[in-house]
Amino acid sequence: MRLFQGTALGALFALGSFAGASAAPIPIVFSWNPSAAVPGADGTFQANNIGQLDYASVNITNQATGAFTEHALLNFTAFTNGGAVVPLPGLGTNYTLYVDFTGAGSQTPGSNFAIPVNTSVAGVFNSGTYTFFAAANGGTFGATAAGPTVAGLGAAVQLAHGTLLPGQGTTSLTNTTGSGLSAGANVNATFTEDFLPFFVAPAPGTVSLVLTDSSTNTGSVLTTANNNLTLIINGGGANGTLSSTPVPEPATLVLLGGGLFGLGLVRRFRKAS
Repeated sequence: MRLFQGTALGALFALGSFAGASAAPIPIVFSWNPSAAVPGADGTFQANNIGQLDYASVNITNQATGAFTEHALLNFTAFTNGGAVVPLPGLGTNYTLYVDFTGAGSQTPGSNFAIPVNTSVAGVFNSGTYTFFAAANGGTFGATAAGPTVAGLGAAVQLAHGTLLPGQGTTSLTNTTGSGLSAGANVNATFTEDFLPFFVAPAPGTVSLVLTDSSTNTGSVLTTANNNLTLIINGGGANGTLSSTPVPEPATLVLLGGGLFGLGLVRRFRKAS
């Protein structure tokens, strides 16, 4: 298995880490084959960076305890290799690659998403699961207080799935003068490959996927609803890399994404030590 890792950012991209987690993985070149999952999709390509957009809603379900839930969709929108754009004319038109994540946890009791300026709120994930899909056609993604949405997709293939590792999820929410509201999370989850033909190289179980998501309080990307008990992320930018896993057990895939897991601005998953 692999670890799906994600980390949240504010205005800048930055990779977070877990206490006791292994050292930050080193990005490597990987090969995927979309046409193995979706007929007519692009063939095998090489890349070392993934561009994505994040669509999520995070809901405080019990303000007294700080309990929250999150549902997010991460749409993979572009790939680069050594800084050069990888030509994938079918991505977003003939086929779509995306992750569907749900999780639950708790943040500082009594807080909501309208925290005072120059203050921060911390939290943890108690549970989380995700699924990685390839689907026919280009989808239209969005997010509302009710959750993330996608329309226009055809038949989908489940490429992989994973579950939060115990004690491996943290969140943060910050409101700063000038920058406004930002949120972040660090989550480590297992990664089980379900459709091996898609993953050409490196060999299964030897890498982790690091996805970094970033959203800013522009009013169109990050908004609140339900008396500030809901945080909505509508297209937060992100990038990701595939890295070697320096751990002895089967690889885990880590998803990092601000706006994705946790409070929705930035997150990441990575392998537990």
